[in-house]
Amino acid sequence: MEGIGEVAGEKPRILRIYDPMSDPTDRQKRIKGWNQERIEKARVLVVGAGGLGNEIVKHLVMLGFKKIYIADYDQVVEANLNRCIFFRMEDAKKRKNKALTLAERAKEMSPYPDTEIIPLSTKIGDEGITYDDKLWREIDLVFGAVDNVMARVYLSISALYNSRELKRSIPVVDGGVRAFNGNIFVMVPFKTACLACELPESVWTDPWKRASCSGSSLPNVTISPSLPTTFSVIAALQVNEAVKILHDGALGKPLIGKRLCIDLSRGDWYVYEVPKNKSCKVCSMVPEG
Repeated sequence: MEGIGEVAGEKPRILRIYDPMSDPTDRQKRIKGWNQERIEKARVLVVGAGGLGNEIVKHLVMLGFKKIYIADYDQVVEANLNRCIFFRMEDAKKRKNKALTLAERAKEMSPYPDTEIIPLSTKIGDEGITYDDKLWREIDLVFGAVDNVMARVYLSISALYNSRELKRSIPVVDGGVRAFNGNIFVMVPFKTACLACELPESVWTDPWKRASCSGSSLPNVTISPSLPTTFSVIAALQVNEAVKILHDGALGKPLIGKRLCIDLSRGDWYVYEVPKNKSCKVCSMVPEG
């Protein structure tokens, strides 16, 4: 019961009775240290609207995030349908844009009337969301759900540049999946390694190469084996890390600067710290200022 009011000279009266069954956020607010206001005020960007993007947005909506940007220029195809919960066969037949479709369906699912999901039918990079785009001023945290090295490089550049210019940190929680294997990495600009610090020299010969899950026929695209189970686990871990970051440690220590890897075929999980690469072609070139 809550809302017992008292006016001078009058007996206490019940203003409202709280019904725990009527609040979609009731169960999570029972977690010690949980701050629903921080969740609702956070503005997040999900880069990539495929298997990981679908699962990430699903969790964000259910947790009560109020402002979610989704960026993806790609189209829905039939090969996406084994792991993209929001896509339908009709979307694939019409080759609908992934970001637009995901935003529309996630909004329908949301139990909160004020959920705002903004689709951006574009890519991250010089031909889309550039590092100096005004969008970054609106973002508190980024989810990486992409399928190529160059997108991760550009995410790193954008996070570093804007954290410096805006004088506030914009963390990136990145994820990757291949068959039974997956990993996440939490980047905090200037504090940790960036998404490019571990890249071998050989990768830079073809940084635009994509490990696509869609089965594209483009010559620089390889088809990556994909399982819905692995996508679900990795996306959940990414969102969980974001929640911990937004709570400033009140819900546990985030994996800042660490990579968590899983192999679901063996049940193996391991974590290691990623050291800063002093010769990194990205973060070593961006001064903190």
